[in-house]
Amino acid sequence: MRHMRQILLLMAIRAPRRRTSVFACLVLAATTLASCTQSSSPPVRHHQSPPTSSSAAPSTSKHVSAVARCRAHAGAHGHVVSFRGTHSQSPYCAVVWSSDVIHNCAKHAYGRKMIAFLRKHHCRSATRTLATVFHAHFAVNVSSVATAFPGTAHNQFGAEFKFTQLAKTRSAGGIDDLLRDGHRIPGPAGTPPKHAVYGVYPLNTMVDVLYAWYAGYRSGPTPGLPPSLKTIEQDIAFTPATA
Repeated sequence: MRHMRQILLLMAIRAPRRRTSVFACLVLAATTLASCTQSSSPPVRHHQSPPTSSSAAPSTSKHVSAVARCRAHAGAHGHVVSFRGTHSQSPYCAVVWSSDVIHNCAKHAYGRKMIAFLRKHHCRSATRTLATVFHAHFAVNVSSVATAFPGTAHNQFGAEFKFTQLAKTRSAGGIDDLLRDGHRIPGPAGTPPKHAVYGVYPLNTMVDVLYAWYAGYRSGPTPGLPPSLKTIEQDIAFTPATA
């Protein structure tokens, strides 16, 4: 009996220690698990957008270069205008050498069919321009005649459509541009060569008739090939360089 009491007393003394030991083990296990979980989680990475200034820099630098060449080329005789392409929205700079507005298109026309048409269908006006257009790596000389027709209540675009068809047929004639009237573009490339591109571009009640030829090609770090003259004409029609 006495021996049994000693055994029970010993168990009572050691019981708290066991509970404390179990609690400590649980705490240690939880701490270890949390530490392992934190160490196994991937680090959080914050996304940073690239600076927009670096992506815009090439276009801006090209435009600044074109404007600088434009102003240097203009000298004291040309009028400098900056604009964006009709289709590409690319920046251009142009030196306008000569420009006027006429209201009697038939008086300034040539070709029997064209004269007869313009006497019957009076134009509102025609803006005639000679210009050198600069882009990043090339320059183009341009002669433009931009014409507008009033149309009628029954057929608003009838006169414009017929004029476009006649103008596309070179033998039918056209409206004198400033080159035919004796004006010139300065420089060795001021006279249009045989391979100058002729284009007719209608827009609503207006038509822009263009001659274009390369005035120079400037190579750069990555110049590539210049676009076709037809593409350039489509891009600069009805802009401050032509109308």
